[in-house]
Amino acid sequence: MEWPPYTSATMTDNGETTALLRRIFADLGYQLEIDFVPWSRAVRMGTADHPYDGYFPEYQVQEAGRLQSDSLGSSLIGFAYKADLILPEINLQMLQRLSLGVVQDYINQHQLDLWIRQGLLKPQYALSDQQNLLKLVNGRVELIVIDQRVMDYWLQQDSKLHPYREQIRFHNQFSERKTLHLVLNDNPRLRQLMHQLNSALGNQTRSDAAR
Repeated sequence: MEWPPYTSATMTDNGETTALLRRIFADLGYQLEIDFVPWSRAVRMGTADHPYDGYFPEYQVQEAGRLQSDSLGSSLIGFAYKADLILPEINLQMLQRLSLGVVQDYINQHQLDLWIRQGLLKPQYALSDQQNLLKLVNGRVELIVIDQRVMDYWLQQDSKLHPYREQIRFHNQFSERKTLHLVLNDNPRLRQLMHQLNSALGNQTRSDAAR
């Protein structure tokens, strides 16, 4: 999935989360092989009867048949909007008056996803953050959910979005910081691999804390 700066086919080392996993697996004697596909397909292919063992980066989830790594980093998600939109305190009533864009099959803020599941909000769906940002700058939606660093990356790097980089704001009031994880299929081979990965992540965390 193209989700820079965490994962990207065009970035050095394929993004920082990919680089972290590739380095740890190399130390464990494995070679990480990845393909970049749209997010919805990545989730299906990484947790079903496919030649893939898993997918990343995923927010914290607890689902049967899946193994989830310890934290690979974190993501701050919130709302992006154009500077000419006056945003007071964000609540359900205010969101019901605005056109909202989210990416299909993404996990959003916990309360926001609850309102969507309850049918209290009916967002417009995009296939990627890049597409969602384009809908925002073109006035097709007034508010979108996005990771702050992903937003900053696309506003700097996408030629269609770059002219709007001074016009887009990130709203901190309804934001959530979520941890990032690798998800693997649950079988004996991959349980052992996940144990090795988490041990290595723990060693790295302790080493970083000691510096």
